[in-house]
Amino acid sequence: MFTNLIELYNKRSFIFLDLPQKMKILSLAFIIFLTSQVLFAQSTDSLSRKNALNIFLDSYHNTQFIKENITFVNYVRDVKDADVYVLEITQSAGNGGEEFSYIFTGNHKYIGKNDTLKFYTTADNTIDEIRQKQVQILKIGLMQYVAHTPYANEIDIVFSDNFDDEITEDKWRSWVFELNASGSTSGEDSYKSYNLESSISAQKITEKWKIEIKYSNYNYLSYYYFDDDTISSQRVTNYFRSLVALSIGNHWALGFNCDFGNSTYNNKKLFTGFWPTIEYNVFQYSKSNIIQLRFQYLFGPKYYKYYETTIYDKHEDLLYSERLGVAFQINKKWGSINTSVSGEHYFHDFSKNRLNFDNELEIRIIKGLSVYLYGSYSIINDQIFLPKGDLSYEDILLRQQQASTNYSYWGFVGFSYTFGSIYNNVVNPRFNSIY
Repeated sequence: MFTNLIELYNKRSFIFLDLPQKMKILSLAFIIFLTSQVLFAQSTDSLSRKNALNIFLDSYHNTQFIKENITFVNYVRDVKDADVYVLEITQSAGNGGEEFSYIFTGNHKYIGKNDTLKFYTTADNTIDEIRQKQVQILKIGLMQYVAHTPYANEIDIVFSDNFDDEITEDKWRSWVFELNASGSTSGEDSYKSYNLESSISAQKITEKWKIEIKYSNYNYLSYYYFDDDTISSQRVTNYFRSLVALSIGNHWALGFNCDFGNSTYNNKKLFTGFWPTIEYNVFQYSKSNIIQLRFQYLFGPKYYKYYETTIYDKHEDLLYSERLGVAFQINKKWGSINTSVSGEHYFHDFSKNRLNFDNELEIRIIKGLSVYLYGSYSIINDQIFLPKGDLSYEDILLRQQQASTNYSYWGFVGFSYTFGSIYNNVVNPRFNSIY
């Protein structure tokens, strides 16, 4: 058909053709036009993007791979435009990996169709292995919604029959070990620095027990050059921490903490402490990935041995303290809140105390507008470790030793507002940053 049309057109200009030839060309052109319209209508009516499922994927991870491998849905940029809201929550798992939870919440005509699916990674899973699992679990979770769209006719379910019937015994008995070491350096004509960090940890996490042991070492050394003068700064910290916790039902837990180490910055040649701990969660621990309200109380002795004599003329101290903390966390489609308050004091002098506030808020205000708030604030009245005498300018400017203070804070606040097309399906990696 196309060949005949081209041959007729190439014989001579259309205007010089006789009437039968003109009618033949117009008839062929009209048939081609109708055929293309029918094919286009079929593709747009049956598998139009407007008929695809709209989802809002709330994830802190890079979602490019997911969008490239799940193409039968529309990725919208606002929750209110979504047929399904998908919230991703991650928590540390007992095997050294993470627990990924995907909470599916139906919207519009899918209200009431909700689900939660999980998968677990291990410490040696690669990024590609993890994102393959993400795609797999998301496809499974979306099927109950996609089944009500025209795209359901194009879905094929494939089962990989690779079950291993043999049950193997865990020779490690749920213990997971991890070794870390890193180093960095930077410099200019007037400055050089070296940073070394290392750690070793072991943990065993079961439904009943939680055991964590970790040792870490931190060394920081820097040099500043001014004409013929050289100023050096060094900070060294060694820290050991252990926790043994026993689950009691779905609301209570008992534990024991032990810490010891040293810190040049805090004038502590040796510090150690032992604290029995009790915790109560208002909500069941099984719902911890959605909501938590935990109360934690601990008390016990602390022993300090100092590098330099303190402002209280002490070379060492054996003191008792107690701490009470409250933490609240919630994850919903309107955002998340993670806030905690804790207070601690020494029994020998209640004026030696500390109060800490930590907050993380991410809230969607209106369509396209989100607010972010992160911050911490501490009221400090317990610096019994401060060395006697005045600190040098080098100590203060280079932060070689802790200076006297009644407070410390850190904060970040911001917002984002987006508008325009509600769809975000296309992934284009060209000219991604190489820095």
